[in-house]
This record gives sequence, structure tokens and C-alpha cells, in this order.
Amino acid sequence: MSTNNGALSWNSEIASDDKHSVLPSGEYWFVVDRWERAVSREKGCDMAVLHMRLYDDETGRTGTCRDYLVLHKDAEWKLAAFFRAIGEKRHGQSYRMNWDVVTGAWGRAQIHVDTYSRDGVQYQNNKVTRYLDVVAGWRLPEALSKISDDVPF
Repeated sequence: MSTNNGALSWNSEIASDDKHSVLPSGEYWFVVDRWERAVSREKGCDMAVLHMRLYDDETGRTGTCRDYLVLHKDAEWKLAAFFRAIGEKRHGQSYRMNWDVVTGAWGRAQIHVDTYSRDGVQYQNNKVTRYLDVVAGWRLPEALSKISDDVPF
């Protein structure tokens, strides 16, 4: 019995063509694998691009999601919702955003399937509909913490 945690050999047979799974619309756990600084084309101001791993604790399926947090007063509600979802901000209290805690942060979010086309080809990906506030007693599923350690990006 092998304990290679999914490692392939040079002669392994491969079948999967998907770069990532698109999960159906629903509520999922997320872990922020990394984030990067960028500039919003629409607002012309700073934004954080979150790269997240999604996990369905009922089926064990995983997916990926990218979300954009624009640092603008018009998007303050989304920033607040994200920091509440990861347990950093409390309702009704001001909060100075601490970006040092974002990588590895986890929570739950409502996710939907977005369909778009590029060069005449249709694609689908997962998008955040809304971040869900932390509920007392939530614990990150063990399977997701193991998956997030192995993410190559």
C-alpha cells in the first residue's frame, strides 16, 4: 500500500483534464491559500485578490475560488463581511484591517457558479456571493486543513 499522498510516478496513468472542480452553488468552507495586492481597473484603487480553496464537508469535494476585495468606501461592506467571516471583526465595531492574518484564514461563504465566455468558449468558475459570519463552535474540517497545506499556488 502506498502512502504517497497523491504523488504520481513518471509512468503513472492520468485521466483528469480539469484544472479544478467547479462546485455547485451552495455554502462551503474556504481557506485563503494566498492573496496578492493589485489595482482595481474600475475604481483605480488598491484591492486584494484572494486565492481560496473551497471544501464541501458533505461530499468531500474541493474547488477553488478567487475573490476581489476592493479597498474603497463603496466596498467597505464586503471587506467587513470577509473579516467577520474569518473571525477578525465583530458586528458594530470598527476594525483596522490586518492583512497579516489573511493567508491561512478560514470561514464559510455562499458560493455560486459563474458562467462566462472568452474567445467564443464558455467556462464556469465559482464566485463568492457573500461571506457568512462566524458561528460559535465552528471548527475547520480536518480534511480542509490537510488540503490547504498541499495547495501548490
